[in-house]
Amino acid sequence: MEILVCAARIKQNVFSEADLNHIYRDDPEIVVEAKRFLKEHQKMIPTINPDQQFHLVAWSLSWPDEALKYLGSPHKPKLRPIPGAGAYFIQH
Repeated sequence: MEILVCAARIKQNVFSEADLNHIYRDDPEIVVEAKRFLKEHQKMIPTINPDQQFHLVAWSLSWPDEALKYLGSPHKPKLRPIPGAGAYFIQH
């Protein structure tokens, strides 16, 4: 769920508010719902871990058991790069 990934990005300050608005410009409702999840469903939000293996900006996601109950398997988020910063996720 992109909402959970966005909530993790907000919670851990991975991107600025301006960057979030840019990467979710095609679906701004994701940011609104992510903020709601931060208030109501903390146990569902994955942890974003920096991955030091790469020279690019990279993160891996650790999904909590509570989220996996509903997702069934780890969700692979949509690639949402930031111009000039680069960004992608590695599924662990």
